[in-house]
Amino acid sequence: MELKTLHTNDNDIFVGFAESRIGGRPENQDSYGFKETKLGFLLTVCDGMGGGPGGKTASTIAVTEIIAGVEESNEDEEVANILIKAVRRANMAILEAGNQNPPLQGMGSTATVLLLSETSA
Repeated sequence: MELKTLHTNDNDIFVGFAESRIGGRPENQDSYGFKETKLGFLLTVCDGMGGGPGGKTASTIAVTEIIAGVEESNEDEEVANILIKAVRRANMAILEAGNQNPPLQGMGSTATVLLLSETSA
């Protein structure tokens, strides 16, 4: 995967870079995503659990669902609760995908989520 520049759209609060490397495994199970949201710049990095079934699928679902959960959130809610709900949403989507596709049952992913705004991270 080539080096990708990440930055906010409006005022460049955040500028960073992302690169994923396969390491010593036969498959790269890393996924990441970023989005300018109504709450700030959201960045999430997920990594499928090595050795388990469907790690790449799980990490991809996690990124998608975490971003969607933050985007669809209620702005009046505390940011910490929004992030908790987004990660729970990702977990439920991964479990459901495993239920729908038995060879993927037990798949999982780590998740690291950062939401940057002008006042907090």
